Amino acid sequence: KGKKLIRPLSKLGFDEKGIVAFLRGDAKEVSALKDLGIHIGAELRVLHGGEGGSILVAVADTRIGINFDLAKKILVN
Repeated sequence: KGKKLIRPLSKLGFDEKGIVAFLRGDAKEVSALKDLGIHIGAELRVLHGGEGGSILVAVADTRIGINFDLAKKILVN
């Protein structure tokens, strides 16, 4: 099977899943994401959203809204 490419969360489509590979951003942003359960190794699933708008993701049993600019800083594979 082919390798999965690392790409920003903002590039995932509806109902696509990704495993967090890397978090970009300043310490405050990364800390806030970790407080929400978004950390390296966490599985995310896109529930709603699209190019340029907020994205709703499922993380474990939680649903979290992430703005598009921040979603570009969450790299998944």
